[in-house]
Amino acid sequence: MLGWLLIVSSARLEQRFECREQFVVMAGLKPPKPLDFSNARERWGEWKARFTRYRSATELDQKDPQRQVDTLLLCMGAKSDTIFRQLTIPDPYDAYTIYDLTLTAFDGYFNPHSTALHNKVMFFGRSQSKDESN
Repeated sequence: MLGWLLIVSSARLEQRFECREQFVVMAGLKPPKPLDFSNARERWGEWKARFTRYRSATELDQKDPQRQVDTLLLCMGAKSDTIFRQLTIPDPYDAYTIYDLTLTAFDGYFNPHSTALHNKVMFFGRSQSKDESN
């Protein structure tokens, strides 16, 4: 059983590196180094700025929003998947895409004291059910 887990983990790790290499070849630019999660609260803003420049330079911002989220998580590093599963992200609405909402949710996670924008996104992202009154 342990051997099988190692093979699966190894295969996932290889897949991550293959994806990372594809982005390098595709755009000719290296993605930012993974986020240092041991110091993430202090480093998040700087890392996000580098990723935003990478996203623009590689024209990733013109791609499907879900692909942008996947690339964000891939570039952040392995721990990002665990954090992403803990976040509450509303359904996309208006001009906000799943990428915008995901980035806002990460902002709230890494900067819990500056969650005004996150709370605004969560509030306006809520949909009223048919059985609720105005």
